[in-house]
Amino acid sequence: MTANVTAVRSYYDAFNRGDHESAYAFLAEDFVADYSRRSIEPGIARGREQAIAVAKAVREAWGDLSVEPEELIERGDRVIAVVANRARGAVSGAEIGARTAQVWTLRDGKAVRFEYFGSREEALEATGPGEP
Repeated sequence: MTANVTAVRSYYDAFNRGDHESAYAFLAEDFVADYSRRSIEPGIARGREQAIAVAKAVREAWGDLSVEPEELIERGDRVIAVVANRARGAVSGAEIGARTAQVWTLRDGKAVRFEYFGSREEALEATGPGEP
């Protein structure tokens, strides 16, 4: 496992065990989170603090939330994470689950960009040729 894949896996491990301080330490100050392809609340968070604010809002809406990486694919300075998202509404108690893909771009061991994709195929297409 490469350093970039290990760093992304460590982020998910920290996030899922509720160690958000360690998870957010992975984000560079100039981090950009691109949720523009998402159907619910699409947008772009610019800067580490804005990205953390978005993440906190999501955690508040979904009292029980996990993002489990099922596959991590390295493409140069990027890592494609195919993830299983599971959540339970904080107020409604409704449970949801979905598989999506997330592309992380790293620089010097820190995440500088995150992009949301609806599927593994979309993420692979966006990152260009390489080993699938």
